[in-house]
This record gives sequence, structure tokens and C-alpha cells, in this order.
Amino acid sequence: MNFTPKNWTTSSLHFISTTIIAIIAIIFVMISATIFAVIFAVISATAIAAETVVEPAVKFRPPAVPLVVHDPYFSIWSPADKLTDTETVHWTGTKHPLHCMVRIDDKTYRLMGAEPADVPAMEQKMQTEQPVWRYTFEKPSDNWNTENFDATTWKEGQSGFGTKETPGAIVNTVWNTNDIWLYRTFNLTQEIPQDCEVRLSIHHDEDVEIYLNGKLILQQTGYTSGYVTIKSPALKKHLHSGNNTLAVHCRQTIGGQYIDIGLVLVKVNR
Repeated sequence: MNFTPKNWTTSSLHFISTTIIAIIAIIFVMISATIFAVIFAVISATAIAAETVVEPAVKFRPPAVPLVVHDPYFSIWSPADKLTDTETVHWTGTKHPLHCMVRIDDKTYRLMGAEPADVPAMEQKMQTEQPVWRYTFEKPSDNWNTENFDATTWKEGQSGFGTKETPGAIVNTVWNTNDIWLYRTFNLTQEIPQDCEVRLSIHHDEDVEIYLNGKLILQQTGYTSGYVTIKSPALKKHLHSGNNTLAVHCRQTIGGQYIDIGLVLVKVNR
């Protein structure tokens, strides 16, 4: 018995069979290629990982530091770690010596240059003072910002106050509550030079109010992302020789928190 439809010829059946075989062959080739690619990728990654060597981090040190740069033909560089270790040079290595000396208490020191060798080099060092404040997280009495307030029952801590994840913060005492009150006294023993003025150096996050000798000298909302210098006419008015008091309140609502203030001497053109 013949089950082939009447309208199908032998050539039609042959064409269909050939097409099916071709499709199966294509699928087989594609599967084989995919498997081969995966195996090759795994082998390559393994080889690369085996050959990779992690170099230790190297601390960068510039070969020289520019002191005077005018153009490629006139520049002076210090190739040493200290200004007194060797003579300053041009970028080509030719000596362009700069010599500097200072006299302190009838004794002379070298600040720059290797000569004169019989003059001792001044030791290069940096000293940063972190003042100690009285502080509290509990709301104090209404006279907390006055000159004669007794803050001896408050805790003591070095500035700045805040949390370490706050941008630009240098935290020495942790403050992670909503409010902080600060209080300290300082003694101004020297006169301010005529060509200088005292300004506030402050980093606050967030709202801050600052009192000098019981007088409000600065009130700001919001926050800073680093230390800024602020000119305050009230600071100049109420700062005096002898004992002075600083009282600070900073309020935190969201995000990072930090407070640190100081007084800086700035030279100005009058």
C-alpha cells in the first residue's frame, strides 16, 4: 500500500529529505562551535591567570620639585628631599644655586642650598596643634555661650568632632548625635600686625553658630565639604588681647556631620 500523497513526486521527497539533513548538520556545527569556544575561553583565562603577577604598590616620589619656572630655558628645581641637602639645578642638571639663610637668637641657619657648608641646616619639620575643647551632647543652660560660663563638667576632646565618612573631615573626637556644643578659652598675647587680619577657618556640617566672648560672630546654615576661610567683621570687633572664649553650637539633621573651627592670621593688602 502506498501512503505517499498523490501530488508528491519522488523528486519532492528527495528535496525535503536533503533539506532536513542540511538543517541537522547546521545545528550540529553550531553546537560544536559553541562548545569549542567555551573550552578555548576557559583554557585562555586559566593561562592568563597563571601568568599574571601582581606588582606591589610603589610610593610615588617625584625626581625633583620646581621652585622657579619661567620658561624651558629658565627654571630652578630642587632634586633632594630637603632644600639644604644639595644645590638647586636647571632641569638639565646644570647648577643654578639658590642660597637662603636665617638668623634666630644670634645663630645663623641654612634654609636653602648646600653652601656655606659651615652653617648648620635648619631642621625641616611641621607641627600641627589640635586644640582641646570642652564639649557636650546635652543641651546646656541658656548662658552656655557667655564669657564666664563654667564648662568644667563637660567632656574634653580634640578637634575636629564628627564621623569619619563625612567628606573633608579630620575626626579626632567622634560626634554622632544631633547636636554638639563646644567651649574653650585661649590667650591672645601678641598684637596683630598692621598688614594682617584674623579670620575664621571652619568646616561645618551642618548648621553652626559661633560666639566670641559672648557675641555672635558667625551663623550659617547648610554645610561645607572642606575647610573654608571666612572674614568676619564681628570677629575683628570682639577679639581682644588677653583671655578670649569661643562657644560653638552645631546641629546635624541628615548625612555626614562634622565641626572644627580655628583662627588664622591672613596677610592682606591695605
